[in-house]
Amino acid sequence: MHTTKFGNQVVTLGLDWHSLDGEYELRTAANKIARKEKRSLGVIAKSGLAAMVGLADRGAGGVAAAQWLSLACQKSDLILVQPIEEGNFWICAIQSGLPVPTFDLVTDQAGAIEKVRELRELRKAVTVYAPAGMFAGAVEGSFESLVASCPDKPTKIGKVTKSAAGPLLLLVVILAAAGGGYYYVDKKRSIARQRSLIEQAQKDAQDVLGEKRKILEKQKAAYDSALEALNRDIASPEPRSLVTSWISAIEAVPVAEAGWLLISAECASNSCTASFQRDTFGTMRSFATWANQQGWGGSTKIEPELALVAIPASSVPTRANNKLEGMTAWGTIRPAVISRLQEVTPAGPRFDFAKAEEPQVFLARKPGTKEDLGPPLKLPAAFGKWTLSGRYLHEPRELAQLINEPNIIVDTLSLRMQKSAIEWRMEGRYVAN
Repeated sequence: MHTTKFGNQVVTLGLDWHSLDGEYELRTAANKIARKEKRSLGVIAKSGLAAMVGLADRGAGGVAAAQWLSLACQKSDLILVQPIEEGNFWICAIQSGLPVPTFDLVTDQAGAIEKVRELRELRKAVTVYAPAGMFAGAVEGSFESLVASCPDKPTKIGKVTKSAAGPLLLLVVILAAAGGGYYYVDKKRSIARQRSLIEQAQKDAQDVLGEKRKILEKQKAAYDSALEALNRDIASPEPRSLVTSWISAIEAVPVAEAGWLLISAECASNSCTASFQRDTFGTMRSFATWANQQGWGGSTKIEPELALVAIPASSVPTRANNKLEGMTAWGTIRPAVISRLQEVTPAGPRFDFAKAEEPQVFLARKPGTKEDLGPPLKLPAAFGKWTLSGRYLHEPRELAQLINEPNIIVDTLSLRMQKSAIEWRMEGRYVAN
């Protein structure tokens, strides 16, 4: 903890911040936390229905700089890196109008860099205010400039612990001294009831805090799971290699065999399913015999007029190093991809890139209400869908070369055999980051 001056105002830096719950009995909740932490001084910060208590060491004076900054920045998520005496820095983060626990501290330059990195990993959109040139992408700013237009005055650090039963006990002593034995007993019971009510209120507050924590943990778990699934999809095989393996598998299948005709194929992941229709002289036995000769007997389903065969495609490795972090923004890649496709598809294949979805947002919302218990967590990217289609078997392999980008995922390739051509359709997704 550190006491200094900003302008003419004495401020204390580095308070120990704890969450309070609800607007009712904030002093009681703060009192319980202060007693548990063996502190008596502090200040309460509020933003809407949310509140926190910042605990200070004995001897702390003036106002809490973090609470003052939170009053000035109710609608901004930020982290401030403020130079102070002896080459040290004060680090203070504000989120949803309240100080962030463990981000109100005094440290050296290395510690300041580490705390900024830590918060940037947790909150990608946070604004960093720091001396010029200290951090990439930071805004030059100081504590004085941020609080200069603050309409509210900060609260002075004071005592947050209290004795709920003290005044009542004093009244009991006075009545007893006056000979009021009956009143003494009655007041003693009143004190017991008062203590019981206080204890129950504290228990209720802890129960509410526990439920809030569970909801926030569920929110974080759902967000982490969705982010993991996003990165898993992004690591799928590159379009060029995957489409080549599918086309190679399909080219190895005869168009007509054993009295059956190939009518379609569907490719996904590492295999293709070929569909055959019985011709005039074909039988179920003739198809089974041929499929067994090809080594496909275990992956064949034969009906009187239709047979399905699962044909393995060559294994294609995933893009294990393809990560969302460091991926070029889709807005930068898109014009080049579209231009390449436009150059080769004026009268041939067709393509379409649909508008991307909005990134998924996870809320920690109190059941049955619209009250958010914490800031929303928004995925850093979303998917958009694309399609390519044409009439010749050589086209998919050639077009896959043009869309072979880290942001592009190929999901399926389907083919339909026609008298004069092979109609095909490729579908997939792109990462809108």
